[in-house]
Amino acid sequence: MNKSLPKILLVDDTPENIQVLGGFLSGQNYNISFATSGKEALRLTQSNDYDLILLDIMMPEMSGYEFCKIIQNDTKTNEIPIIFISARTDHESILHGFEIGAVDYITKPFNYSELIARVKTHLDLREQKLMLKKINNELENIVHQRTQELRLANKEILQLDQAKTQFLQLISHELRTPINNIMLMLDVLKLKLTDVSSQNYLHRIDDSISKLMEFSDLALMITSLTAASSEINWHNIIVSELINNVLENHHTIIQNKNIDISVNDCYNKLSFMGDYQLIEKSIFVILDNAIKFSKHGGKVCIECSCDADWIYISIKDSGIGIEDEILNSIYDAFNIKNIDYHNQGFGLSLKLVHLIISAHKGQVSVMNNKDGVGACVRVAFRQLKK
Repeated sequence: MNKSLPKILLVDDTPENIQVLGGFLSGQNYNISFATSGKEALRLTQSNDYDLILLDIMMPEMSGYEFCKIIQNDTKTNEIPIIFISARTDHESILHGFEIGAVDYITKPFNYSELIARVKTHLDLREQKLMLKKINNELENIVHQRTQELRLANKEILQLDQAKTQFLQLISHELRTPINNIMLMLDVLKLKLTDVSSQNYLHRIDDSISKLMEFSDLALMITSLTAASSEINWHNIIVSELINNVLENHHTIIQNKNIDISVNDCYNKLSFMGDYQLIEKSIFVILDNAIKFSKHGGKVCIECSCDADWIYISIKDSGIGIEDEILNSIYDAFNIKNIDYHNQGFGLSLKLVHLIISAHKGQVSVMNNKDGVGACVRVAFRQLKK
């Protein structure tokens, strides 16, 4: 018996009918089996994988309809196509055959050529269906394998992110401990060394320590924002409250530098969704840079505006502005590989601002003021529609 040939089971309680059907199909390179009852046919289907069943309806003990229902309810056999071959030609019998799961219905007496054609068609469909199932299973296995690989890769990335963050936190902590000791010693020296020259040197040391602490904080925040586990805590942010809080935090430095702060159109009820702590930090950093680059007694202007979709917050300083060479490549600074222009003093801080605003699907733009005095940093957020 050649297992590569399509296997067909003939089921009919009349041996003469089986002999006729078998004779028609014997020359078609099929592997033919037969059964003269439904029970015998069920036994054969449990031990053989058939590609097609040709089934009579009118049989004693178990009708073809009953046999078909049993086959359809068994997961081992429910995909075997069944063709009813019956002398019943009424519409109800034919319809019932299709309703319980048959793929075709041939009435007796049947035409030889039609029988051969229908058998071949359903065997071809069976082969294609099995091929598709095999391909689908292979694809599912590939997808499952790739999914597992991605999960493993994501887990490794998350672990690396956590390790990176923990390392930077450790470095930050290790930096702060000696820096705090230096600051304590610096306070003692300020009390003991009261001459102008010494105080100037101590003031420079104090500034350098503050910059080192600021750098440590910025680096830690940037690492946290670029981590895969970074999350945004969304809240409704009212622009006027945001600006007031940032100004209050800068009150001392504004007074010390005698900076004239003007706030325009920021006291209406404009609002947007965002992480308040992160947004406040970004506005704080922008204002901090504006104050730093403005001369003593200079001006800083905060302007708020909106259109149908966006809310804009612009902070303008009265400093020396930004060199054209740097301004033309300012957005390169937003790539972590190219933030090497600290001669302007805001490379790393602008990197942080860009990360925060981008995480909120917002926009950042940097430009020199139109009057030729100072620079402007503008951030844009999607407006919260009422």
